[in-house]
Amino acid sequence: MASRTITVLLAVVLLLAPTSLFAQNVDEDGFAIVSEAQGQLNAEGIQAMQAEDWVKAIRLFTSANDLAELNLTYLNLGRALTRAGRCEEAIVAYDKVLDTPKVREPSPDLVEKKLNDYRVELAKLCPGKIAISCTPPEMLISIDKAAAVPCPKDPITLEAGQHSVDGDANGKKLSLKVTVAPIATTDVQLALDTSADVVPDKVAKDDKVKTITIKEGKVDDPKVTDPNVSDPKVIPETASSSLAPWGWTVLGLGGAALATGLILEFTVLQGTVDDLQTASGSNDVAKFNSLESDLSSQQGINLGLYIGGGVLVTTGIILLAIDANSETSAANDLFVPWAAAHGAGLGWVSRF
Repeated sequence: MASRTITVLLAVVLLLAPTSLFAQNVDEDGFAIVSEAQGQLNAEGIQAMQAEDWVKAIRLFTSANDLAELNLTYLNLGRALTRAGRCEEAIVAYDKVLDTPKVREPSPDLVEKKLNDYRVELAKLCPGKIAISCTPPEMLISIDKAAAVPCPKDPITLEAGQHSVDGDANGKKLSLKVTVAPIATTDVQLALDTSADVVPDKVAKDDKVKTITIKEGKVDDPKVTDPNVSDPKVIPETASSSLAPWGWTVLGLGGAALATGLILEFTVLQGTVDDLQTASGSNDVAKFNSLESDLSSQQGINLGLYIGGGVLVTTGIILLAIDANSETSAANDLFVPWAAAHGAGLGWVSRF
């Protein structure tokens, strides 16, 4: 009876204090004393990782921690879980690295450095999620330029990192750059205002669309009643110079040239012709030749006066006709006469 009682008491002690029985021993410097079994399990776990047998590696590192927790075996366990795609469990393992007994080799500083590197690796390898809300709900969305689909109701799993999210509703578009965190859900809100779209043949009477007509020099808009703004006036264009003065001037010059030609015709030329006939009757060859040369020169000058005068008179009449047909006499293009040794004519000048 006594032996049975002792056995029961020993069983109760084992059940109540398993942690104390398998606690990690430490040396005088506070470093964990790694048992041979722990060392063997950790070494086999590393060999399994090198063979990319993640399931076996996870089992071995877990067994080593069951004997006694070590910072090194939790670090290796976290990496094996990451490579196996069990990212949430990997985060839990990494969180325990700094809170469990530390081995002497590798040093705690080196273990912590590797922990930081492995966390970066986890962020690259483990996906996150985005939860998209769309306004309006019928918006189509495209992720990383993929085919557009209706706005999803459930979160979408994406690799950690930056992604582009595009929205399209009623021809209006927007684009966002979204950074997806690993093992986290990122909220993305896409909103497009399509209320301002107006169909031309369905404009309501009270919409801010006004027809403004110009009448009697004012802007006639009975709906615009701002007392601080006076009625805008229509500023008439300033009339350009009239062509009439040019026309009369040119006409006068042409008439003067014609009159000069007539005067020379009946005075100088007629006298030269009479002298030429006298020299011909007296058989004075030298005088005849001299008078004939003078007569030719005088006739050329007189012909130039007639031609120039005729051109000037014609030009003046044209200018007066253009001026009479213009309501404002504001033409920017002018016809002006010209005269030179070789002749005369009508030129065109444009003002800019």
